[in-house]
Amino acid sequence: MTVWRWMVSITLLVGVVFLADLPSSAQDKKDDKAAADKKDDTKKKDETKKTEEKKVEEKKAEEKTSAGSDFKSFDEKSGPFYQTVKTSTTQVMKVQGQEVKQVQDQTFTLGWTPKAKSGEDYVVVQKILAVKMDIDIAGNKVSYDSTATNQPRNPMTEFFQALVGSELTLTIDKELNVKKIEGADKLVEKLSQGNKQLEPLLKSILSDDALKQMAVPSWGAYPIAGKKNWERTSDLKLPGIGTYKTTYNYTQESDEKVKIDAKLTYSAPGADRGALPFTIKDGSSLTTKNATGAATLDKAKGRITDSKMTMELEGNLKIDVAGMETDVNLSQTQVTEVKASDTNPVAAPAKK
Repeated sequence: MTVWRWMVSITLLVGVVFLADLPSSAQDKKDDKAAADKKDDTKKKDETKKTEEKKVEEKKAEEKTSAGSDFKSFDEKSGPFYQTVKTSTTQVMKVQGQEVKQVQDQTFTLGWTPKAKSGEDYVVVQKILAVKMDIDIAGNKVSYDSTATNQPRNPMTEFFQALVGSELTLTIDKELNVKKIEGADKLVEKLSQGNKQLEPLLKSILSDDALKQMAVPSWGAYPIAGKKNWERTSDLKLPGIGTYKTTYNYTQESDEKVKIDAKLTYSAPGADRGALPFTIKDGSSLTTKNATGAATLDKAKGRITDSKMTMELEGNLKIDVAGMETDVNLSQTQVTEVKASDTNPVAAPAKK
């Protein structure tokens, strides 16, 4: 009992001594902690300030290299420019053991005239200045050249003639996306004058949305935000034909060169055949085998001087014609070349 009380007394004594010394030690530690906290706060503030300054500098650099300050093609002060767009397509369809080959060479000469900007948006008039077509479908040939006189007439002559001189007005934002397009109705009306039966089909193919999607690849390879890598996606929905979703990946390899990689996926329209005499039931296997290209930049003029894109498609389609389903194997190679110029490349009409 005495020993127990002794142990308790010693324990209590140690506790009293500890408690007596505690305020002094705690205060010292508190002072040390306050100094450390103050140092940490100062360090954090410095780091935060540097981070914010870095963000500001990065934003300034991005704004400096953005489309609004670098892309000049649609600037009113730059004046009009021209593009020659040549597309060569070789298509092979195999139907019930028979092979149908189609070869097309088409060249469009386009004039682009920038108008006064609407806020931050560009307003540009696109005009078709010339059309040249050479089409061979299973040995049946059709040719047309708007720059030549004494054209031999063919079933497509009036259609091709109507294309020349057609205009569209595009409103394009600073990220180079088409916000609005005007003139599509007049274009459809003009193209269907010789054959009113074509009007429903043309309205579906040349809808505002379709024309917007078709226009963007003309300048999509131009850097728009100071990035070395960027992406654009095009969803082209054509009633009765289906939906083409194309993803373009761009890589700027130098100040003058941009590499282009693309991937296309196709979705059939199902029962919605639009104005077509057949229905595409399935096309899930139709996709790109190879789709690559490159563009050359002219930073001084703020435009693409030339580009070349090759796209290969392969796959099967299931088509319903008057209730009868047919399997079609499709293989297609398309090469598109675009060249820009400051002067109109259309020569005076030549006699044939």
